[in-house]
Amino acid sequence: MNVDAFVCFHPVSMCELYMPFNRSVIIISSTRYELSRFEPQQWNKLNENLKKNSQDPKNIIAANNLYDAEYIRYFTGINVTLLPSFCNYTNTDYNPTREEFLLVPIHKYSDLTNHPAIIHIPYRVSIMSLFEQYRMNIPLLVPSLDLLTKWHYEYSVVNEKTWDQILNGIRSKISRIKGILTNVLDPNNDLNCISIRYWLNFSDFYQWSHIIYYESIDDLIEKLISTDFRMISKKK
Repeated sequence: MNVDAFVCFHPVSMCELYMPFNRSVIIISSTRYELSRFEPQQWNKLNENLKKNSQDPKNIIAANNLYDAEYIRYFTGINVTLLPSFCNYTNTDYNPTREEFLLVPIHKYSDLTNHPAIIHIPYRVSIMSLFEQYRMNIPLLVPSLDLLTKWHYEYSVVNEKTWDQILNGIRSKISRIKGILTNVLDPNNDLNCISIRYWLNFSDFYQWSHIIYYESIDDLIEKLISTDFRMISKKK
């Protein structure tokens, strides 16, 4: 068989198809790895297979964001490799020629770089467009951890944080299986403010330098007025 390795991104469960071939399996999780394995028996079986893969040095289990790395570790005990997305394909860089700030989801890359900054109200913990915008050196404004925790607890703004939210529109209190790390709060408990804050802290936008955090809408307005965005861009 003329194959050296199989690479699995989304869903992670796809890797189970390649295990019998005895080749390197490279798994890179990007969004809560249990997709299509929601039933406890299926999920636990996936965990067993991931553990088997992790014990073979020719295999790699990774995530493109810290949240999913910690999420897999919570349920399996596996120390996952962090491989952030590079996103160097946009072919444009920060060059503000307009005065308006952006708070809209879809634009051409060249349009994005023409604005002074982009305001984010995150709908998920790892956003590919944010990787791209950061790579283009665009200044980014994001709610502080305390503010996003409050907004999510009260309004469920990070509405793609769990599969229950994405697929069923409900906020769960408990995962369908137990985690390995008994001293850590359940990542799928969206009704506990402490758990929400603990897990949101692993979001991409709380890991990177030179992100601008706002504590309230008033604070956001103040930062839009007073921040030297060109200087922020040069630091990135």
